[in-house]
Amino acid sequence: MSALGQPNPSPQSHQAPAPERQEPGSSKGKLLIIVGLVVVVAAAAWQILPAAETGEAVPVPDRKVPVFKVSKELKDMVANA
Repeated sequence: MSALGQPNPSPQSHQAPAPERQEPGSSKGKLLIIVGLVVVVAAAAWQILPAAETGEAVPVPDRKVPVFKVSKELKDMVANA
């Protein structure tokens, strides 16, 4: 019972399902869609960038980066709000 004399909700009724585990390098997880937001993994090419503190040129190897895109539905909701 809660402090107000009402029964406590069952602990399982408010729990979100456990996320699915993915092995590193698996083909899953390449595209993730959240309502209003799309996250895509993109390749970033090798480049030379200045170091933040010294300004010295530092080589940065190829890597994968997340790219976030707003969906058309979210854009429309914001425009009509």
